[in-house]
Amino acid sequence: MWRCSRPVPVALRRLSGRSAELRAWRWGSTTACERALQYRVGEKMHGYTVSQVTPVPELFLTAVKLDHDGTGARHLHLAREDSNNLFSVQFRTTPMDSTGVPHILEHTVLCGSQKYPCRDPFFKMLNRSLSTFMNAFTASDYTMYPFSTQNPKDFQNLLSVYLDAAFFPCLRELDFWQEGWRLEHEDPTDPKTALVFKGVVFNEMKGAFADSERVFSQHLRQIHEEALSKFQRIEPNTAVPPQQRWEMPREHHVHCAPDALAAGSPRQTTVSVSFLLPDITDTAEAFALTLLSTLLVSGPSAPFYKALIESGLGSDFSPDVGYNGHTRDAYFSVGLQGVAEADVARVRDIIDRTSTRPSSPCSPWWTHPWRPRTKAWTTSSTASRTRWGRRSGSSSLLCTAGCSSTWPTGT
Repeated sequence: MWRCSRPVPVALRRLSGRSAELRAWRWGSTTACERALQYRVGEKMHGYTVSQVTPVPELFLTAVKLDHDGTGARHLHLAREDSNNLFSVQFRTTPMDSTGVPHILEHTVLCGSQKYPCRDPFFKMLNRSLSTFMNAFTASDYTMYPFSTQNPKDFQNLLSVYLDAAFFPCLRELDFWQEGWRLEHEDPTDPKTALVFKGVVFNEMKGAFADSERVFSQHLRQIHEEALSKFQRIEPNTAVPPQQRWEMPREHHVHCAPDALAAGSPRQTTVSVSFLLPDITDTAEAFALTLLSTLLVSGPSAPFYKALIESGLGSDFSPDVGYNGHTRDAYFSVGLQGVAEADVARVRDIIDRTSTRPSSPCSPWWTHPWRPRTKAWTTSSTASRTRWGRRSGSSSLLCTAGCSSTWPTGT
């Protein structure tokens, strides 16, 4: 959010009305962090109620959390002495199927809105704005529309455009044909040519899957008056449920086209083993597991690097190696790509032995109380899982089940 660190003009303190009198003292502080600390829990402003004020000295900022009274929307303001100022509208977009609707909607809402019905206003702003960043993102279960700028007037303009796009999009049918996917002749001028899939999101996802590696008060008023005041609170049932636990390890094989850069090579297989980890809402445990993952796979002295990469059985780690906390249930994966099919069992055995009996030069990690212990595993899967749990009376983690996975990329 925009926070100006310069002294506020005296004229601001002369504004009529009780709200200006109540806040005049607040602007006597010299830094954004100090001013933010003077907000009080329960204080109301422009349809919002302050619910939490927390200083974060490690990051030189103060966090102010507010709840919108009418809709329940949550607002997080981070006050910091920084010339760059960022705003983001974020929605929970839990996918109900694999059709890619949240990603397509992310694109179509930026194709025109009630106040700005022009064609593709997002791209028109790119060369007419002083922004330092403008974009939109669709993650696994949320969508966000962020921008940043160093110019106060530019911030107000972009905020107006983004709010209208996010809450009042036109959503024209033509936009869905353009941004989603459609069938079109390979040569649009020749109806005899083959039908092919086309679309912006479709092409984006083709590229993604082809790569296997792969001023604060003013803002509150503007958000409330231009967007949130037009809506009422609802209680959507979009909570992300935990993964259903498996009673035993699973394996799965996926056959893909051969690697074009390694045509003719017999080493066309990817082997990976994945372990299901605790819910990412346990922040302390997630941090510890992230640290443990770094010790296990990052750098030439890491146990899995020495055991797998230096074995010469594969060309590199398998995709998505290490700790992944992008979903509610985190997981840890490790494996090799560029493996000969005859060496799959050897790679699996190396992962098993490294998980349970590391070599002595790497003793710092296996003596750590967070070390995993594998009791069982099988072969090959794209979505292998293990169940983790705490041992009573100890902070150690116990791995109670496991499996590996192979992804052959040749026939």
